[in-house]
Amino acid sequence: MYENDAAGLAHVCKQIACQAVKRDFISGSLKAIVDRLHTPMRNTFRIRKLALLLVGAAELPELFDAVLRQYQLICSFFHLEDAGTVLVRGVKEKGDILKTDALREAYALGASIETEE
Repeated sequence: MYENDAAGLAHVCKQIACQAVKRDFISGSLKAIVDRLHTPMRNTFRIRKLALLLVGAAELPELFDAVLRQYQLICSFFHLEDAGTVLVRGVKEKGDILKTDALREAYALGASIETEE
């Protein structure tokens, strides 16, 4: 699809930057993943799957749209399997997360990811 890894990464970064401009933010955590995976050594990494856990105070249905798109682009570019996501809205105060199923969902997601020896 791309001439080389650098061209592919440039495309992914451009897509992420476009998302960031449209939404006025970029996820620093996802940027860190890109930085750590963009190395010639990445083919020796045992990482084959990624999962995403997001918690936000707002209850907007589109709250995580930009971050989810960035995450999908990263999985696609680095040929990583999306192991799943847990998205939690409306967590404003200490203890609010206990009123949701999020902790149970996060535990189940973690338990479903097989480790390779």
